[in-house]
Amino acid sequence: MKTISTAFIFILTMLFNGLQATELSADLQGDKLEKIKLSIKKYVIEKFNSKGTYSGYSFGDLTTIKPTEILELDQLLSLKTQTPLFKR
Repeated sequence: MKTISTAFIFILTMLFNGLQATELSADLQGDKLEKIKLSIKKYVIEKFNSKGTYSGYSFGDLTTIKPTEILELDQLLSLKTQTPLFKR
C-alpha cells in the first residue's frame, strides 16, 4: 500500500510540475497535458501488470430515469404551486 501511495504522490508531483503556468501557447500546453496523461497511463499499466489488466474508464453524462408515477407526482406538485387556489 505504501508503494501505491508513494507512486500516487510522485504522479501528482509530476502533474503539478508539468501544469505550472508558463509562457507556452495553449497548443503546446495541451500537448504537454496529453503527454503527461499518456505517461501516467503507461506507468500504471507497467507497474500493476502483474495484478491484472488495466483499462482506463471514462464515464458519460449522468441521466436520471424517473418512473411515470414520480413524473406525474412532480407535475401535480408543480401545478399545485402554480395555481393560486391551492396555495396556503
